[in-house]
Amino acid sequence: MAKLDDDYVLINSPLSGEFKQDGILVEVFIYRGEEDDLWVLEVVDQANNSYVWDEHFATDQLAMNEFLASVKKDGMKQYNPYYKDKIH
Repeated sequence: MAKLDDDYVLINSPLSGEFKQDGILVEVFIYRGEEDDLWVLEVVDQANNSYVWDEHFATDQLAMNEFLASVKKDGMKQYNPYYKDKIH
């Protein structure tokens, strides 16, 4: 098992937070390491399932734009832990 660096600092974007639409609530996390240039996008649904994008983003706004585009394209049902046909 790799040893975690206690000095590793995460920077959380002010764009992170709860997002609710169509009765489905998720937590959107946008973050990067203090020494990193790129932002990570992670969405956690109500059942604590985590969806992390493979792509990393140059800005936190681009990460949020990607999340919003996914909601516009596929709807919030992709983040409903009780929906049988997961999209994401």
